[in-house]
Amino acid sequence: MKFPGLQKLILLFLLLVIATVGCKKDDNPTESTNSPFVGTWTLTKLSATIGTTPVEMTPEQAGTQMTIVAKDDNSFSMTTVDAAGSRTTTGTWTKTDTQLTLKYSDGTSATFDYTLSGSTFTIKNYPYTHPTFGNLLINLSFTKQ
Repeated sequence: MKFPGLQKLILLFLLLVIATVGCKKDDNPTESTNSPFVGTWTLTKLSATIGTTPVEMTPEQAGTQMTIVAKDDNSFSMTTVDAAGSRTTTGTWTKTDTQLTLKYSDGTSATFDYTLSGSTFTIKNYPYTHPTFGNLLINLSFTKQ
């Protein structure tokens, strides 16, 4: 006795079983950090104390531009444009409630105190050597784009 279409039905059933077995839950799912630090940050203000005088300036006044792109996979790129040209640095980032650590792709790393409130991110006490004023600690304020 022949059953018309039975072979097609069996083939369809086998394809369904194969598709179901092939679509299992990922053993190592990538979870989002959902960190407010993730995103594109543009430098909007620099501030320092020179001697006893507090000084604030825009990036334009300082002759520099800086953009940090922090990704969800904890990688970052930082592009700086100033009189010396344009430079892009890459690496990975980690943070605690008060400190940000950047591990650069050249193997070096730096840890900074920071604050993050809404769309404003500030690196505190960034060390900078000025040709006239010497060693300064600068606060770099960024706005999220």
